[in-house]
Amino acid sequence: MSFKTAAVGSISGLYRRAVELVGWKAGGVAALLGLLGGAAHAPLHLWPVLALALSGFVWLLDGAAARPAPLRAAAWRGLAFGFGYFLAGLWWVGNAFLVEGTYPYLAPLAVVLLPLGLGLFWAIGAAAAVRFWSQSWRRVLVLAVVFSVVEYARGHVLTGFPWNLAGHVWTAGGPVSQVAAYIGVYGLTALTWAGLAAPATLGGPDTRWSVRLAPTLAAAAAFVALGAGGAARLAAAGEAVPTEVQLRIVQAQFSQDEKWRPENRDVVRARYLALTRESGLETRTHVIWPESALPVLLLEEPRTLDAISNTLSDGQVLLTGAVRRDVSNPIAPKYYNSLIALAMVGRSPVVEAIYDKQKLVPFGEFTPFAETMKKFGVGNVASVDTGFTAGPGPMSLDIPGAPSLAPQVCYEVIFPGFTPRGADRPGWILNVSNDAWYGNTSGPRQHFNQSRYRSIEEGLPLARAASGGTSAVVDAYGRTQDSLAIYAETVLDAPLPAALPPTVYALIGDAGFWVIMFLMAAAGLIGGGRRNTTG
Repeated sequence: MSFKTAAVGSISGLYRRAVELVGWKAGGVAALLGLLGGAAHAPLHLWPVLALALSGFVWLLDGAAARPAPLRAAAWRGLAFGFGYFLAGLWWVGNAFLVEGTYPYLAPLAVVLLPLGLGLFWAIGAAAAVRFWSQSWRRVLVLAVVFSVVEYARGHVLTGFPWNLAGHVWTAGGPVSQVAAYIGVYGLTALTWAGLAAPATLGGPDTRWSVRLAPTLAAAAAFVALGAGGAARLAAAGEAVPTEVQLRIVQAQFSQDEKWRPENRDVVRARYLALTRESGLETRTHVIWPESALPVLLLEEPRTLDAISNTLSDGQVLLTGAVRRDVSNPIAPKYYNSLIALAMVGRSPVVEAIYDKQKLVPFGEFTPFAETMKKFGVGNVASVDTGFTAGPGPMSLDIPGAPSLAPQVCYEVIFPGFTPRGADRPGWILNVSNDAWYGNTSGPRQHFNQSRYRSIEEGLPLARAASGGTSAVVDAYGRTQDSLAIYAETVLDAPLPAALPPTVYALIGDAGFWVIMFLMAAAGLIGGGRRNTTG
């Protein structure tokens, strides 16, 4: 028996077993495949395992298409696959509920309910895909189109949560990731769905091995071409060009329960100031502290403002995350999760700009259906019991001594298109975050990888200060220029890299993604064979 015959026989055997699975067995295998696929994301980036997982998922949908109620069978498989995938990628969310003084009894619910909720998107996607299913290679394109649109919806519906899109399996700043400068991460997600699901055609009813193998070879060639194009773009870029803006990013580390204890306020403030004063401060133009760096209302703390003015020199600017209170209505004050720019003028701190976070984390910074939730003892994980108020949205801030910047607080940086464009296009992106809620897990590493995609998409450098996460300076190609290890307590001194002219994606947004959707849909539906029309 030749190797080819043995391989074809083994694949055909696995295919038959997958197609024959029903009920809980089909759901269990789908969930296991989803768990496997989750390893494709940071920090492992084992993207070949996603190819295995998606191929198995396609075979399960082949089985669903043959059932008496194909849409229900497909939805069940999609829900299970999505649950496993998001469980593998988001289990660390439960860590936020284990912080002292929050809601530890909700941790198991969060770990289960969030993947289930996101899995509903994939249940809808699986049912919609099977509605247009066929037994030819075109079913891979149908899957890619439907799930890419579903993922786009996941990034926009309600507050949106575009975490661990398929395009994120490629390390930001690497060759393949460079295509995001033209079609964004949603476009890269579409290509990834199609390319990594292509090996599914190795199994199927077609007896011609050349027909089975052709999509896999085409996908491999496409990714080689993308990688070669990205490598050429990076080679032409050369080394990042520094600007005259000299940054100092301060990374002080505290556990969340330690940081927010009232008796530790002086300790936290003293540590940030001590790190800021480390050798070389006189050469820095801008100092960056992370999200809600100090456990105080900064603008209402004369003692803290005095300490800052005694640390920085005239002309230097502090960019810091801070909780801000608006008392224009004393009976019902509003709280904001803000970024504040303080410039030193005459040895006094002057507020140059304020940005209030718009995209708030549900149950972290505000409670949906708050009154109902209170009856069940559910409030906010964050430090403000009443919850934060959302700001007006993305903007560019003008600050002394540097190009205008696009402030993005915490997970705002994972949203494509959140950076202003046109006449308001900034010179860089500033992301301040508090990743310490999630511990030393995969979560902060995924966050950093995703944040770097904004640099590639927009052609803008990124400065990032993240307590409990990766603080770094990233160039306009998504390449990390310098970074601090998670939980390192030190400072990062680096120049701000120069911006590029607006990328194609910065000019046309998601138009490239929708063109890809149209072309894939046309190829997947024209002459695609049998359609399933019953539920």
